[in-house]
Amino acid sequence: MSSNGDYAIYSMAAQKYVRADLAATNYPLKANATSIGSWERFYVTNWGSYFTISPTAVARYAGANLTLGPDYPIQARAASFGTWEQFRITRSAC
Repeated sequence: MSSNGDYAIYSMAAQKYVRADLAATNYPLKANATSIGSWERFYVTNWGSYFTISPTAVARYAGANLTLGPDYPIQARAASFGTWEQFRITRSAC
């Protein structure tokens, strides 16, 4: 995996690509796309011990919205990144 770049994220469970819903408030990320278009592209940046994820179509960082628990939906709503916008990416066993 490259440390920085333009990626598509595929959900093995949903068998769909993740997209940033740019028509919705706070740009929620949803696994409901059958192909890769501009809403399904993300910048994934390695900051050493964590990664940030940003839709290429909007200047925002994706993060877990802890105020909307208990499921903590992922939304691309932050103009800058902090703890809520930091991710660890691991290899799956699939």
